[in-house]
Amino acid sequence: MATSTGSRPSGTRSSRELASSIEQEFLAQLRADGRLSGIVARAREKRARLENHGLLEPRLDDAAIDEAALWKWYFEQHLRSPVPASLDGYAECHGVDLDRLRRAVLREYCYTRIVERTRLT
Repeated sequence: MATSTGSRPSGTRSSRELASSIEQEFLAQLRADGRLSGIVARAREKRARLENHGLLEPRLDDAAIDEAALWKWYFEQHLRSPVPASLDGYAECHGVDLDRLRRAVLREYCYTRIVERTRLT
């Protein structure tokens, strides 16, 4: 029970503390499974390639794709699942807002295109 000063009862955790704890457990599991180093390496490579192409914060115009085509690519080709009826609901279920999800998907789209072009040369 919170007191009049707004403090939490002993033994309870704030949502920020809980999120941090979950993040630490997730990282520990990835590390134990031997997958963390590969994920970190891919993230570093992705950032470097996007930065080299001036696409750290790409816009739809930069990627020459419209929003409907971006979501179709992401769900149907990248995740191999249908586009959800509610993108807002999908984002919320994954703990982000739609704008943040859109930015992440757009970066992934740009990154995969850069990698594909590199493989062709």
